[in-house]
Amino acid sequence: MTRDYGVELDGLKTQLAELQEMVKQIAKNSSSKETRTKEDDDQSGRFLVDNNTGQGNLGELFFSGQYLGEKSRYRWEPHGRDVKQLVDLDSDKVAKILSALGHKQRIDILKAVLQQPLTGAELVDRLNMGTTGQLYHHIKALLELTS
Repeated sequence: MTRDYGVELDGLKTQLAELQEMVKQIAKNSSSKETRTKEDDDQSGRFLVDNNTGQGNLGELFFSGQYLGEKSRYRWEPHGRDVKQLVDLDSDKVAKILSALGHKQRIDILKAVLQQPLTGAELVDRLNMGTTGQLYHHIKALLELTS
């Protein structure tokens, strides 16, 4: 018995199109604050553009994510922030965060730790820091970002 892969693919495409349509309908029905009105295509895939019906509201930014390593998994739960909150952030604090993350040795620390768990002494050796005090200085700056 031979399989007709073309027919099977066509069937799967039809099923996928129906599933996408059902998801759109569910999203449209469950949305009480906004209406989904426009669908755009780009090189990476499809995305929806929502027109916010709120008066004077700058909108909301939603984010979440996950990182799956060989031995560990990090997961960030979905969060949302008003765009007004982001626009009203203290510029000094934002600059401090960006400069802390943009430092070469701190980026090297983050990259090394993501590759495998390391002790402080191993980090000092691997990154040619010289002293654990130098490592402490950079780790402290990264920890201050979370507070």
